[in-house]
Amino acid sequence: MAFDLANLEEYSLDLNELRNYLHKYYRLDFKYFDQWIDGWIKVFKHAERDTTNQINTLKENGVPAVEVFTQNVHFGRVTFKFNFIIESAKGYVKDSKIKSKKIKANEFSKQIKWSKEVSTTTHEINSPIYLTTLPMDKYMYIVIDGNHRLTELLKKGVTEVSCIDIHPMEIINHDILLFTIDKAIYAFMVEAKVFEQHLKLHNHSHELLFKSSNINNAFKKLNID
Repeated sequence: MAFDLANLEEYSLDLNELRNYLHKYYRLDFKYFDQWIDGWIKVFKHAERDTTNQINTLKENGVPAVEVFTQNVHFGRVTFKFNFIIESAKGYVKDSKIKSKKIKANEFSKQIKWSKEVSTTTHEINSPIYLTTLPMDKYMYIVIDGNHRLTELLKKGVTEVSCIDIHPMEIINHDILLFTIDKAIYAFMVEAKVFEQHLKLHNHSHELLFKSSNINNAFKKLNID
């Protein structure tokens, strides 16, 4: 079970269909590929169960009114909805005092996925845009907060945009993704891209890569039969 927080709707995941898709379309020239994918499927199964418990707790206590950025990801016939919690992102940025950086405007729509908005922003237009890593299609990053501001800035023809890049582990550790299944699938997508890059460069052994996988580290407790 997974949850669409913006619409307050539960939805089911076909993990068998997801496994078939990953085997076909996330195929890597990796000695431990089958073991690696099967490990992630185990993680997803247990993460889904944990998410069901989280959903039931929300039903009992009431779903908090939070600002959410939803991003759909399609794995063939399986559609997953990431719920990025904006308040959690803002809290992390404030507490960590992470500094913004300037990104060339032409990088948006090249490596950075963003959403063109019709309505105007209600925030200070020069406040930094929040983005994070999310490898999907041709993109490496996604804007999770500030799409209204970004739309207006790009319309004005700015050459640079002030951004804060939130590292994937901070997305997970600071509950910017709240549900366990969101965290697990997100971690897999990031790791799959990292492994792909390392395998192309031949700069790490296959055994070392497998040992470094989150199925053997951050999500090890969920990688069980």
